[in-house]
Amino acid sequence: LAFDPVSKRLATADSVGWLRLLALPSGTTTIAKKAHTGPVRQMHWLQGGPFNGVRLFTGDELGKFVAWQPNTLVTSDWTPSFVSATSGPVRGIAANPKGTLVAVAWQNAGVVILGTEKGAVLGGPLLPGKAVSAVAFDGNGRLWVGNDAGALRRYQVAQMGPPGWKLDWSIPATKTLPAPGAINTIVPTLAGPLMISGRKATGIRTLQGAWLPLGAPLPFSPAAVDSTTERWAIVGTAGQARVGSWVSGASLWSGDVHSGTNVSAVALKSI
Repeated sequence: LAFDPVSKRLATADSVGWLRLLALPSGTTTIAKKAHTGPVRQMHWLQGGPFNGVRLFTGDELGKFVAWQPNTLVTSDWTPSFVSATSGPVRGIAANPKGTLVAVAWQNAGVVILGTEKGAVLGGPLLPGKAVSAVAFDGNGRLWVGNDAGALRRYQVAQMGPPGWKLDWSIPATKTLPAPGAINTIVPTLAGPLMISGRKATGIRTLQGAWLPLGAPLPFSPAAVDSTTERWAIVGTAGQARVGSWVSGASLWSGDVHSGTNVSAVALKSI
């Protein structure tokens, strides 16, 4: 799922590569098109940047990365030439604050930074061969990368063009630095710490390495965080859900939303 707050449209995708745009609050399908042959795993809306209007990015289980023009559904395959069948699925998509760059993470091929106008490769691959699981840009344009072990790295641009980015901060996943497990989502906060959701826990990771869990550890899987409303949401593998504040850490709501059914994705957006 991916929500565009400007046009009030929700993008949904299925296991055979179809993308549908739904108008909210009616839920009416406004347009549909197939551009993938496998399950779509990642979607990201982008407003602005060096192009007119809006752009939507999607990545699938087979590693294909596509740029959409949602108003016309014209699509462009922006998968870099070095991505192959062994690169694994697209695990994360993030755009920088100016809307000029998009970072795409492949499970086994690392992270590549592309220009949002034509899809030119401007950086990477970073961490090729590592199990990259999440990417995010902070307000200063620095790139954060998380992996399946719970480790974090931060990169900043050195030059435009591959490899282009240099490592300037990292924290390993070790027994002395409790980690959230495989990192699903990274949200840098204005104060500096990172809001992180992982397969084992949701919490705040400080730049000094401390891990501050939010709520009691439970077997939750998908998670989402929203820095605008300062809320986090997690959904368990058996359908339980919890919403809380990442300022106080308090749980604000909990309940059973899927009656024992495994949940594969959750989104949290202010409207």
